[in-house]
Amino acid sequence: MRVRILFELVNGEGLLPFHHQNLISQLIKATIRGQSSDFFQQSHYNFSGLKGQTKVTSDGLLFHSPKVTLVLSAADPSFVEQVIRSLLSMDKVFVGSLVLRVLEVSTEIYQKLEGAQKYVCLSPFIPICEGEDLAEIKRFTPPDTFPFAKMVHRSVLNRFEKSDRFEPSQLERFQNFRFEADTLYLLKARATEKKFSRIYSTQIAENQVEVRGYTFPFLLEAEPEVHEFLLTSGIGELTSEGFGMLDLADHKTVCQSEPYHLKREKTLF
Repeated sequence: MRVRILFELVNGEGLLPFHHQNLISQLIKATIRGQSSDFFQQSHYNFSGLKGQTKVTSDGLLFHSPKVTLVLSAADPSFVEQVIRSLLSMDKVFVGSLVLRVLEVSTEIYQKLEGAQKYVCLSPFIPICEGEDLAEIKRFTPPDTFPFAKMVHRSVLNRFEKSDRFEPSQLERFQNFRFEADTLYLLKARATEKKFSRIYSTQIAENQVEVRGYTFPFLLEAEPEVHEFLLTSGIGELTSEGFGMLDLADHKTVCQSEPYHLKREKTLF
């Protein structure tokens, strides 16, 4: 399930770091505090950065638009439900120096995706498979090479297996997907010295570490279930820390939005 949360920027403007995923991660974890342990062990969710009118400053992004947006997605709809319910119960939501209030929530509904689809990154993704040496997580690998595609392939299949959502026969069918970086975008980025790979600071098992994230468009040819999995759970590692959120390049063509309706709380009466 994917939802788009629209916030009012209550305090008019505020400053956030360029990469502020850790602040949003802390907010989401706070919304599930006190819930079942299943929620705290949940890793198949991801989220975008906050989007709105910004000005780039030496200290980060200065938000000055009246409204900002966050995209949240998870394989488990009840996880999304809990986060939204908690946010709606808050009079004010604090993210760094931003003071926010939820205005509305909408559900994103995608058409069934088949064959080759072009994706864009709403947040950087980490292609290294879980369990690799931490030194490898910082190493740069050109995205338009076979070793990079192999890393993506291994990571996606590893997360498929860990999700416990699919039978072995399905996993075997999903293996033959094709990942292809947008070489034209990379050529232009290199020519203009635009960065598509950076080092980010994040947490792994409560340890502060540095990882390499990549942000560039790519083509993925795969079974419908693979597309659905990546759109709801993200691509690569550390998705629950704010990495690996994707969207389709032709978002407006294949996606419809409708108001999100909270389910009624169960009562004893």
